[in-house]
Amino acid sequence: MKWGAGLFALSVLLCMSTGSVYPQVYGLDIRFIKTDIDTTIYNNLPADFPYPVLSLIQIQDRQKHYIHGLAAMDRWLGPADLTEIGLPVNDVWQTITEHHRDNEFYPENQNVKEMDTGFMVAELSQVYGYGVSMALAMDYSGSLGTSIKEIEAAAKILIQRINSNDKLAIVKITSDVKIYQDFTSDTTLLMNAVNTPTPDRTGTALNQGIFETIKACKNVTGRRCVVVYTDGLNDMPGPDADAMVRLADSLDVIIFTIGLGPLIDESDLGRIAEETGGYYRRTPSPSSLALIYQQIYNYINGFYVLAHTSTDPFFNGTWRRINVSVHSQSVQGKGWGNYWVPFKPRNVRIQNRVESDSMIVFQGDTLYFATSDDTVHYTLTAICDGPGNA
Repeated sequence: MKWGAGLFALSVLLCMSTGSVYPQVYGLDIRFIKTDIDTTIYNNLPADFPYPVLSLIQIQDRQKHYIHGLAAMDRWLGPADLTEIGLPVNDVWQTITEHHRDNEFYPENQNVKEMDTGFMVAELSQVYGYGVSMALAMDYSGSLGTSIKEIEAAAKILIQRINSNDKLAIVKITSDVKIYQDFTSDTTLLMNAVNTPTPDRTGTALNQGIFETIKACKNVTGRRCVVVYTDGLNDMPGPDADAMVRLADSLDVIIFTIGLGPLIDESDLGRIAEETGGYYRRTPSPSSLALIYQQIYNYINGFYVLAHTSTDPFFNGTWRRINVSVHSQSVQGKGWGNYWVPFKPRNVRIQNRVESDSMIVFQGDTLYFATSDDTVHYTLTAICDGPGNA
């Protein structure tokens, strides 16, 4: 029974996931970021317990690379639809279950795939409130010559393409390291930082520059990454690759490196990128920088959303735990998330009506009114005046 019109409804709380992942032996890191039951809309689908419960999920491999293609970008897929990697959704998202966090045996049927409305998945390129915080470390060494104008043009293209949720920072590296613009979404400030002249271009404190750029990410939110290009060797004292990787890991920062020019020492550039979850690219000309920046931006963006049917549809004041297992390209992973379902009082009452050959009693005491040989009809009506189901 549904609560009646005109009665107030208790608001359902936004339920933040406290999800985690299973040990990395499974190969994929599946992390629940948030689970919502009544306020969020993803891809035009609003959360509405018991269906859909919407979970925002990120998936990475052991090297912290983001995994894409396990659904379809910006549209919902059902179990029989094909993902972008060419496999049915039901085969990729192999297991989806839900039970009470404090009672792993309840409810009896915990298989989401056996619920009437089941589940759907989507991959989203952008999620409101979950932007990218990207620090662009720019090598301004003198060997770049007049190429710096083309390099700056590529940076400006990146600035023009960022989402309103995103933040960029501009760091310039010469013999010194200077943050020309701290993290901001203000494109005017970012453009001004790129345009600001850099007078001293005599050396390249590359290692120190990368290290300081990682440190600059400490207090920003979102998916944090450093993008650095260079055309030459580090010729100033500074931290080694091990120190850069340790700092990046401690701050959950991904590093992307770009070798620019014909002669590059790639060993450390490739290593610090790979070991922090990014990748290394090489280009002989700055004409490719804008495209590489866009590829990095697309790579660091992207989330999965799972829309599932709760296996316990009642508002009973309990924590629920969602368990998923995913199979991708011969690699598997498991992850879980928690969400809270508030209690809604039922306020159930019973109406009785008694009708016999000789009388009718409604909501009264019928004890003394039945007579011999009467045919008596009892009608009991259960009424739910409170919010929620009963």
